[in-house]
Amino acid sequence: MLAVADVAGFLSGLGITAPVLSLEDVVAQKPAMQHVIAVPTGGPRMLLERLIDVPTFQLRSVGLQRDYASAETLAGQVDSALLAVRPPATIAGRPLTVVDRVGGPPSFFARDSAGRTVFVCNYLFEVAA
Repeated sequence: MLAVADVAGFLSGLGITAPVLSLEDVVAQKPAMQHVIAVPTGGPRMLLERLIDVPTFQLRSVGLQRDYASAETLAGQVDSALLAVRPPATIAGRPLTVVDRVGGPPSFFARDSAGRTVFVCNYLFEVAA
């Protein structure tokens, strides 16, 4: 199983400079800067007789206050970085064979109470169990 911290470290290694936070971190910290919220969403199943795990994460890219373009740009950067990953790669010290979207590209999700736009996209990470 991958944790939010694993995804955060992986995205940082891909050059994403915005902090990657859990929902709990966002509630506790109330960050004012751009950030990505990583929400574990389970995954389809383990593959190859439990040798490969396929966890999924919803990544919510949150822009600056009253700046739609900043959220859209951040979501695009995250999406491009993840879709460019090719083996051999590792996440949390485990071999990573596939990173892909679950569904379409990042799309508008909401505007929060602070006036920040949020884009969302779901990804799967195929890793050695």
